[in-house]
Amino acid sequence: MKKLLFVIFMLCSAAAWAQDIYDNAELVTGCPAWILRGIAGTESGYNPAAVGDDGISVGMFQINERYHDERARKYGEYNPYNSEQAVLIAGYIMADNIRRLSDILDAIAAYRQGVTGVRKHGRTEWYVNKVYKYGVKKYHE
Repeated sequence: MKKLLFVIFMLCSAAAWAQDIYDNAELVTGCPAWILRGIAGTESGYNPAAVGDDGISVGMFQINERYHDERARKYGEYNPYNSEQAVLIAGYIMADNIRRLSDILDAIAAYRQGVTGVRKHGRTEWYVNKVYKYGVKKYHE
């Protein structure tokens, strides 16, 4: 009987856990799921095997692997080609951007430009608009 109750509890807990990697990442990192959807669409067209910047930026979120060791120390080891792991790293990056810049649109721009780039040059509006378009569109599908 205890095993049956444990299995039922686990199934109910799993059902409470969101079915979508973006929603799961929002629960863990605090970054809104629509932003993560928008970044994935903007950066790679939702392609987990995407490679850009001459092989430096990889995966669905085009995570710049020059900073892999630093991010792995901060957030834990990850594989940027694994969508479930990459969405968490992107969420942590965005949560840091939001905390550091105090403006969600600036934080979105900083995903592409870096926090220093946004502070120095202002945000790149076309990128923010594209993330918004992908995020809102995908959110309502």
